[in-house]
Amino acid sequence: MTKSVALELGKDGIRVMSIHPGPIRTPMTEGFGDEIAAGQPIPRFGASDEVTKMMMFMAADATYSTGSEWVVDGGAVLGPVIELPEE
Repeated sequence: MTKSVALELGKDGIRVMSIHPGPIRTPMTEGFGDEIAAGQPIPRFGASDEVTKMMMFMAADATYSTGSEWVVDGGAVLGPVIELPEE
């Protein structure tokens, strides 16, 4: 949807982007244990201000970006970190 709307509105000078947060520590996630984020590359929950900073970057600095999908998830989308055994 982000890309379709960006294609439609770009000619009018309207930029369209989406943000995709991963595990973020909020009142809604208070009961979730840290093990949920333990296997991702940045092994912790994110903070809401980290999502806010990405949103501010998108609005103020990413002025030649449209149709972009910005991921704020500590690398969770990459999959779990796999520790290789030492030889």
